[in-house]
Amino acid sequence: MARPLLLTSLLLSAVSFVTAQEQVTREIPLWHQSAIEIAALFASGGPPAPPPAPEPLEQVALRYAIQAVADVSRTAWHWQSFVEVSPAPPPSAAGAGLGKMLPTGLAGPPTALLWRNSLKVTGTEEAIGKLREIMGLLDKPTVRLGLEVSVLSLEPARAAKLPGVDWSCRADDREDERLRLYFAHGDSTKLLADPATNSAPLTASVTVGNNASTAMTFVEAMPYYARRAENGPPDLLTRVRVLRLTLTPRRNADDSLTLLGQTAFYAGRAVGDRPDKMAEEGRWLADRETQVRVAAGESMLLRGVGNDVLTFSAEGVEFGPQRLLDPLVVVTPRPLPAEEAYLRDAGPLEGDVRDRMLNTIFGKALREGADGVMAGLDEEGYTTVWYQRGPNQWERVMRMPLFMLGPLTHILADPADANGEYRRQDPTGAVLDLTVTRQQVGGQPGVVLTWPKQ
Repeated sequence: MARPLLLTSLLLSAVSFVTAQEQVTREIPLWHQSAIEIAALFASGGPPAPPPAPEPLEQVALRYAIQAVADVSRTAWHWQSFVEVSPAPPPSAAGAGLGKMLPTGLAGPPTALLWRNSLKVTGTEEAIGKLREIMGLLDKPTVRLGLEVSVLSLEPARAAKLPGVDWSCRADDREDERLRLYFAHGDSTKLLADPATNSAPLTASVTVGNNASTAMTFVEAMPYYARRAENGPPDLLTRVRVLRLTLTPRRNADDSLTLLGQTAFYAGRAVGDRPDKMAEEGRWLADRETQVRVAAGESMLLRGVGNDVLTFSAEGVEFGPQRLLDPLVVVTPRPLPAEEAYLRDAGPLEGDVRDRMLNTIFGKALREGADGVMAGLDEEGYTTVWYQRGPNQWERVMRMPLFMLGPLTHILADPADANGEYRRQDPTGAVLDLTVTRQQVGGQPGVVLTWPKQ
């Protein structure tokens, strides 16, 4: 009697073992992190490639000199201003690859489903369960910081006497007073609001990860004519100034912020209507670094980051504001809530994913006779799409993670023109005259689209 029982037990064990090893496909939705970034890290066997070296300032200057002289009839004797902001790497991409963390029993690394911001994975139930535990540790809100930067033009002596600014902090001790690098911190609101000190500043804003770097490059260029020989024809020259700020903010345990700033300044001149090189002029300053600790919302002020010692003189010519002649830099870092960070910085979707979302949302709305579409956050904090069934009657039809709110409102609202209207050809062939209204939905920026009844 014992033998049949033993046989039955062995058969049941074998069946259980086969069931446990059965390959299934599951989805793991992500709440805070980007599915495509996480999937890329799992697929990578090692750390990501280092970012490319920044473009030399001489090359930046030459590029904008060529741009300025392309339409010299419009740009001659006028300073042209430009700002470039390099994209900061995603916070999750800063670490090494996650391939070694994949549990045994998976058929391969997970793939991203952008439409639902989830990971698709195939393997045993046990292995997928372990991966869910790992994702529970990784799918957390990421600290994001906003940087607001303004570049003013103030003579060094005037900047040194700004009321309410303590310039006692000095980062180096160069002999030339104009080129000593000073910093201070405090409330810059009055400084930026004063037209006497803030004549058309160069400004830029960016969202970066905690302890991640971003580079902001400010450029001024102006073509002009100068007669070198008394009776000769005038030569076309182009003056260019370039200021690059590399900023790395870090949020401290007491909610204060430490900001590491590196500055590089270049002033040069190009010759002719097809310049192929820059002649260095003015002051060349190699990278200079300073570190400041400020309270959240306070500003860091930098002076002595560079200057252009050459001046112009021409009878009857007004050059206008020159922000990079003696630049004064104002940097204001601000910690962002996780939700606001993703609303501002989720990034665009791939074209095919974007089209699929639009076609699904509008196609379903038209088939069901809806009068409008609304997207925003519901009471539980999910990204949600509603259809309008009647006056003030909205029915929830789709639900997605919080991470999708930024991309979804972006693709629904951005095609609108300045009047909030645009025409869209939907997959069924109908043309919709859409009216777009940006408004708060669930306490966060959302969007409402309506169209005339068909």
